[in-house]
Amino acid sequence: MTTLMLLCCTIVLNILLSCPGASAKTAQNNEVTIAYQPFASPGGIVLETVKRDRLLKQALSARGVTMRFMPVFKGSDVMAALKKGEIQFTTVGDMATLEIATTISIQVIGQMKQNYSTVVGLRGQTARELKGKRIATVFASSGHFALLKTLASVGLTEKDIRLVTMEVNEMPDALREGRIDAFAAWEPIPTLAISRHPDLFGVIGRQASLAYLVVLRRYAEQEPAVTHQLVAALVRSMTWLKQERNLTQAAGWNLAGMTALTGKPPQTTVDEIRRTAAADLAAINYSPRISKLVSTNSASTLREEFGFLASIGRLPKDARWEQVHTIFNRNLVDQVVRNNQKYALKRYDYDL
Repeated sequence: MTTLMLLCCTIVLNILLSCPGASAKTAQNNEVTIAYQPFASPGGIVLETVKRDRLLKQALSARGVTMRFMPVFKGSDVMAALKKGEIQFTTVGDMATLEIATTISIQVIGQMKQNYSTVVGLRGQTARELKGKRIATVFASSGHFALLKTLASVGLTEKDIRLVTMEVNEMPDALREGRIDAFAAWEPIPTLAISRHPDLFGVIGRQASLAYLVVLRRYAEQEPAVTHQLVAALVRSMTWLKQERNLTQAAGWNLAGMTALTGKPPQTTVDEIRRTAAADLAAINYSPRISKLVSTNSASTLREEFGFLASIGRLPKDARWEQVHTIFNRNLVDQVVRNNQKYALKRYDYDL
């Protein structure tokens, strides 16, 4: 009798596990980790808003999923965790996106910015005057690329300067204190530094810079509902941030996020963050839809950046440009927007 009961229980259990709903339940009770950069505009302010989206929390909770947001300084900080599957989503600039795409299977599912990386120096300083100077940047970043393009415009190369590696939040003070002679970084650091010291700092050169929301391809395939809900939250947040009052509120969250990451208040204000983010969000029309300007043709900026990264040994020796062609999912944002009611895109509920 005992053997018969055990056999029956085993059969019932196997039937339950083979049901369509069973796999969804076993995928529940998990955590999704989203990495982002508080010192990036407008990504920092947008993700601080998404972090507080109650509708997103409710939608994921219904699937047994919880969220964890992980602040980082730069895109390269997430590489190891992405490889291990410890991070599923991340906001990341174009240069780091290329590095990741040649080593990890990913999808780009949204665009976070379309602005510039800028070389900042003393007011009136020219690119030609950078020869022999100490210039700070994050190695292999969009700032590094902007610096090399600026140098090339006057016939100089990296060998003609003294390159100093430094985190972006440290650069303005280092320039003001004379520890470096110029720096190259992504927004909002250049704009904030110049607006704070307009009589001291000025633009020497700049280069177009983009950033994206990236997801591990296998996670997007295994958990499409979670991926869609995060994109919906991104759409909602950018729409909500059109209102100046909301943007000011989120700038305060962003400032707090910067402080938490570094352990000290940054050299900026809520108003400065708000103004920079407003301009950057307007540049992408307050939408994460991937721009048609994001091109993978042979003459594109991405192709040039790919060549730069390969030349400095940041890509695997067997990395191929063709690997980049398949990473952009240009349809996902539109799929979510077409299902406006399903994803509650016109409802806004945040932890204020």
